[in-house]
Amino acid sequence: MKKIWMGVSLLFVLMLAACGFDEEKAIDESKEQLEAFFKVYEDMEIISPMETKALKETVHDSFADFFTKDYLSRVDQEIESVDITEVDYENPILFFMDDNQFDKAIKFNQYEFLRGNEFIADKKEKTVSTMIGGVGIPKNMFIELTLKNEDGKWKIDNAEQK
Repeated sequence: MKKIWMGVSLLFVLMLAACGFDEEKAIDESKEQLEAFFKVYEDMEIISPMETKALKETVHDSFADFFTKDYLSRVDQEIESVDITEVDYENPILFFMDDNQFDKAIKFNQYEFLRGNEFIADKKEKTVSTMIGGVGIPKNMFIELTLKNEDGKWKIDNAEQK
């Protein structure tokens, strides 16, 4: 009987270890995902006309693989909150967009890694954070991104201006 309990206990411990958070893997996969995100469009490439419906469609078509469902919902809310010409593109939620009244278009605001590509894994929250900085002259110069694994991919779950 004692051997059975020891066997069951050992199996339980091994199962718990297998379900753990692999920080290095999370960081590597997050970095790869962000590198792909940075290449979706060129810096200041037009991604949408200044129309709410078109912009939301572009965001969902182009960025759904890079944003959690919750973050995508916050982006939608921000886009829908006011007239498209009055959207606050300085809001960190929309860090990846820039408006251009002259072209009447929304452009991609490209970023790159900061601080030597430093990524910080939070084992408790099961998230990865990093700082990014704008390419060119963006409105939001420094953004801290938090990524979370959703549907088997690391996706942006939060963006805060720093």
